[in-house]
Amino acid sequence: MKGNIQKEIVKEIKLMVFTLSMLFFCLGIYAQDNGNLLTENCSSEKLSKRLINTNEWASFIGKDIKWNNVPESFKKKVITEAESYLEKPIPLLSATLTLEYSINGNRSNYQALWFERRNRLTNAVLAECMERKGRFLNEIIDGIWAICEESWWGFPAHYYQYNQVGLPNIEAEYVDLFAAETGVLLSWTYFLLKKELDSVSPVINKRIALEVDRRILKPNLEHEDFHWMGYNGQNLNNWTPWICSNWLTCVMFLEENPEKRTAAVYKVMTLLDRFLKPYPIDGACDEGPAYWNRAGGSLFDCLDLLEKATNGEVAIWDKTLIKNIGKYIYKVHIEDDYYVNFADATAKVKPDAALIFEYGNKIKDKTMVQFASWLVNKNKEDKSDNQKLDGNNRVLNSNIARQIRMIQTHKKFENETAKKPVISDFWFPKSQIMIVREDAPKGKGFYVAAKGGHNKESHNHNDVGNLIVYYDGKPVLLDLGLETYTQKSFSNQRYEIWITQSQYHNLPTINGEMQAPGMKYKATDVNYNLPQSTYSLDISSAYPEAAHVTKWDRTIHLDKKLKSVNITDAYELSKQIKPIVLNFMTDVKPEKVAGSKLYLFTSEAGRDRNKIVMSYPKGFDVFIEEIHVEDTLLKNSWGDFVYRIQLTQKKMKRAGAIDLSLSAK
Repeated sequence: MKGNIQKEIVKEIKLMVFTLSMLFFCLGIYAQDNGNLLTENCSSEKLSKRLINTNEWASFIGKDIKWNNVPESFKKKVITEAESYLEKPIPLLSATLTLEYSINGNRSNYQALWFERRNRLTNAVLAECMERKGRFLNEIIDGIWAICEESWWGFPAHYYQYNQVGLPNIEAEYVDLFAAETGVLLSWTYFLLKKELDSVSPVINKRIALEVDRRILKPNLEHEDFHWMGYNGQNLNNWTPWICSNWLTCVMFLEENPEKRTAAVYKVMTLLDRFLKPYPIDGACDEGPAYWNRAGGSLFDCLDLLEKATNGEVAIWDKTLIKNIGKYIYKVHIEDDYYVNFADATAKVKPDAALIFEYGNKIKDKTMVQFASWLVNKNKEDKSDNQKLDGNNRVLNSNIARQIRMIQTHKKFENETAKKPVISDFWFPKSQIMIVREDAPKGKGFYVAAKGGHNKESHNHNDVGNLIVYYDGKPVLLDLGLETYTQKSFSNQRYEIWITQSQYHNLPTINGEMQAPGMKYKATDVNYNLPQSTYSLDISSAYPEAAHVTKWDRTIHLDKKLKSVNITDAYELSKQIKPIVLNFMTDVKPEKVAGSKLYLFTSEAGRDRNKIVMSYPKGFDVFIEEIHVEDTLLKNSWGDFVYRIQLTQKKMKRAGAIDLSLSAK
């Protein structure tokens, strides 16, 4: 008896300590100011003394690239791809195609040809460097010239951010993501093939230098009105480190003026400080794991470049924030290609294994390094991708610098243990995301993630209180994630898009009202109990006044002993006009069965098909809506169909508690 009492006391003390620590942690998070991590100990004057020049940079970078060590399978793939374009005309980016976005909102047609131009050049450059026979030089020169002749290097969909629409002005100085991507492609081409291009005509390299200067170097240094610079107090996202990583590369290869070179690099450091200053110390990326590749991942690119450019003098790998930003990517990994995907995030992600490997080594995180090795091995086992160099599903269509990093890194994987991370329970206080797994050592059973937050997050969906549930690594209740962007995606019509609406998330519709967008529409009374794997929050504030909801306490509990997921919605309405509707999304057609139950499935058929029983209270009608998926990105995650389960209250009741559970059969 005495022993049991002592155990209970110890248990209560542990719970109290955890609760207090989380309280202080959360208070610290919400008052977050990480300071100036890069510039606090490095003035512009100090930087000018530490920064290496263009010749030193070229010599330093050139030593790291071993073209004779490229795996034969990858070499063959690149050369075959480059050969397929020889003698084919370069696609035309016509004026009418450019205008499509402003006329009908379509951005895909223009972007497809824009990418084809860059991908052709990237593949031809890599193929020529691997082969050194001159076979691809004409293709490379034509590609360079065509790109240099473009009126603007960015996307029409981004032109509006420069307060412009329609055809871009040839004098436009606005630098978007893909103008910067173009700059880095031409800068690397200049560096890798300068001698060969000069042998054909010195004008080619001069043209590259001139165009990169007038389109990237000059405007980025002189302007302070680009939104991704944050000079007007804007919230910064992946644009800042992504553009800075490419801009920094252009500077190191092509900016020969020492004063401008120092000023540009120091400005990059200042912008990165601005990006990092409000970043949650837990490292959570509010843009999700797919965007982490260009948020945390591009931050790594920047920090790696800065360290190399200053001979190791500018390095902040020991900072807790930098470590946690890296660790985020494996903490949100569920199984195989599935990741926690709230908001504009695809459910299936193929992260850059080389980047993760090098990031893990920099912050001395063994789990991250082993995760990267696991990603590489997993890709080798994937028959559909077995000729690709790493886990990146666009290895031949991605940033040339990252492809070169994979060439530099691939041998290192051979000496590292490959191990999949299986994170048990985790809590991100700032974004209010909970992760809990039934059987962490084996990665089996239920996996639950849920979120609070607010409805003005980056790439926001109206999804406060949403949850996803997986079983044995396969989706049961899902978040649809991202579909192909159109003109509506970042306009005042965003929430006309169905996937952004709360009624297409695992959330209630109250008095016929969905959640509303905006910072004030948020979760309150958020609590996470780690020992009990329980998450609770009040989502009533996420709904407009017309919902007449005064309280909606949602509690999500993973019972590891009983192997079940329990969802309780305790609510109070000031008036009830329409029945409550509970919405749930799944990707396999559910089956209605007797006794207030539904069968949900983790796959259409096969021996790995699991049957999950959803039990719901009496007094609800069940409707299952089949939704035909037409968007390519959604198809990649969920196939041709998804299903919405709607549980509609038969008898209206202004207050009550609704209990649902999921259990494996």
